[in-house]
Amino acid sequence: MNPKSFVVSVGMFCLLCLTGGWVCAQTATEASNAAERNRIGAERAQFELTFNAENKACYKKFFVNNCLNKIKARRQEVLSDLKRQETALNDQDRKARGAEQVNKTEEKASLQKQREAADKAGQALRDGQDRQVREQQKNTDRAVAKSGEQAKVEALASRIKNNQEKAAARAVKQASIAAEVKKFETRQAEALERKDRQAKDQAARTKPAAAPLPVPP
Repeated sequence: MNPKSFVVSVGMFCLLCLTGGWVCAQTATEASNAAERNRIGAERAQFELTFNAENKACYKKFFVNNCLNKIKARRQEVLSDLKRQETALNDQDRKARGAEQVNKTEEKASLQKQREAADKAGQALRDGQDRQVREQQKNTDRAVAKSGEQAKVEALASRIKNNQEKAAARAVKQASIAAEVKKFETRQAEALERKDRQAKDQAARTKPAAAPLPVPP
């Protein structure tokens, strides 16, 4: 479940529990008041029947006015008491309606606060998730960059090694060529020396005979 939805659900559940208890109490009060009104109405109707019967009976007595006045006074007392009870019930109903209005206002304000709290909690959660994603991305970027730098270093090291190996091979080859040249020059010098020596030997062998001595006179 979405964290924000969970917070709202919990808030709504608590609110419904509180509201449900208040509604149950209000319903019980309304039912009780309705029953009281029915009772008052029934008593009023019963008293009216009784008073009417008593009024009729007064006309059969000698002191009619005195009888009627007594009945009227008692009737007024009973009706006033019933009226007082109705007024009390009406006051209770007005207070109940006022409390209902206050409760609705408080419910609305409470629900709004819970929604705001849920919004803040959801936003905080999303912000935390966004920060975590950004941090993970930064770590990934750093790892990739580090990997790229490592690859560059390894590639450079490989090129340096290859160049060193090529340079060493060229040095070996140049040394070999120099040795061959030296051998060739040595052989050339030896050949020239042999040729010169041979030429000298040949010249010595083909040297003309000395001229005869002159005849004495």
